[in-house]
Amino acid sequence: MMIRDGLSTLVSIDLDLLPTFAVFAEVLSFTETGRRCALTQPAVHGQVKRLAEAAGGPLYVRDGRGLRLTPRGVELAALARRVVAERDAFLSRTPRTVRLAAGRGAWTWWLADQLRDWIRAHGVQPVTADGPTAIEGVRTGRFELGVATDPGPGFATHPLREVGTVLLVPPGDPLAGRGTVSLAEVGDRRWVLPARGRPHRTVMEALFERAGIAWAVGAEADDWLVAGRFVALGCGIAAVNDPVEVAGCARVVLVDGPRHTYRLFWRDDARPPPLPQ
Repeated sequence: MMIRDGLSTLVSIDLDLLPTFAVFAEVLSFTETGRRCALTQPAVHGQVKRLAEAAGGPLYVRDGRGLRLTPRGVELAALARRVVAERDAFLSRTPRTVRLAAGRGAWTWWLADQLRDWIRAHGVQPVTADGPTAIEGVRTGRFELGVATDPGPGFATHPLREVGTVLLVPPGDPLAGRGTVSLAEVGDRRWVLPARGRPHRTVMEALFERAGIAWAVGAEADDWLVAGRFVALGCGIAAVNDPVEVAGCARVVLVDGPRHTYRLFWRDDARPPPLPQ
């Protein structure tokens, strides 16, 4: 059967092999794939080899002691997962499940409320995944939809919400009575920040340097709620996304803090359900 598989080429694919490859792409192990699919390891090898020949190139490479999908393997994994999902929906006579992946912060502070009616109306299945995991999951077909600020190329997007930055400070802090403040006005401080290398930490470090202020790490937290708890403990102040509110902390708008637009995204070759308004 000839299928346009998202690789922008027509390839001859044996559809009976795709369920096995969908499992293989998930576990990246011939032994575990065989166990889950009730096949011998050589049978799994043979099926993946036949798919690679049909797709015109290797679907995986060795990566240290494990395996990693090639770009062609990623594309075929997305096709395999779509085909399996459509097959299961047809056999069960139920609508295909649409999974929406977004970070814990987005789900906690605004996304669930904003999309509640749409999620219920279309039977969307919420999934918690940080930005990189959501992006890779949509790319490989694990999820149909994701939410991120910058999913990158290969996706169509729909803007959901623009957010600014607020400071969480202890109620007795001199900043607590201010409505807005700039970083220069904040001055030298201890901060509650994500771990080194996390995107928000990198952005804040650049802003500290631009504002010419000294800073120190009072605590590390990759979760807004935990960051607020550390602020309430007196570990420092935290810059978080605007919707975030934490008991025991005052909020002050940081006028020169980061601004982000969260976007719903999907593979540009896979049509999503009707989009939220």
